[in-house]
Amino acid sequence: MEYFKVVASIILGYLVNFFMPIFPFLIMVVVLVFADLYTGIKAAKKEGVYDKNKASSGWRETLSKISQYFVAILLSQGMVLAFKIPTTYLPLTYIVALYISLIEFKSNLENIAVVTGVDIWEVIKNNIKVFFYSKLENKIDPDDKIDPDDKIDPDDKIDPDDKQKTSKESK
Repeated sequence: MEYFKVVASIILGYLVNFFMPIFPFLIMVVVLVFADLYTGIKAAKKEGVYDKNKASSGWRETLSKISQYFVAILLSQGMVLAFKIPTTYLPLTYIVALYISLIEFKSNLENIAVVTGVDIWEVIKNNIKVFFYSKLENKIDPDDKIDPDDKIDPDDKIDPDDKQKTSKESK
């Protein structure tokens, strides 16, 4: 009996270790996919193409989508644990879950745009472009010329708050 408790504890510990880090991802996938079903039905009704007879296929597709997304997240977590992939260098599970979430999020916003006439995705996309372009402009000086004779000193300390210096200023 003691042996059974030890084995059960080890198995339970492994399962908790495996599922706890990805639990929020799995919940978010379920929420996003069911929200997509809901907003998709609203959008179809608004466009006049909703068919009650095909509603059961929508449920089947939703459940199939959830199970496929779960498999992708579980496999990525399995890869991270099996191959001891350091998540600081390659957050594989986060990337997979984020990609899946963005797909469903975008689909929800497209459906909402059909219903409300407000294209939230376009606003987000434009703001992301502005954000990244402004970050790039702060980091890259277009007048900065690369000197092929410049040598990199590995002992140089980099201050992230310091603006980049051109190769002429650093000499």
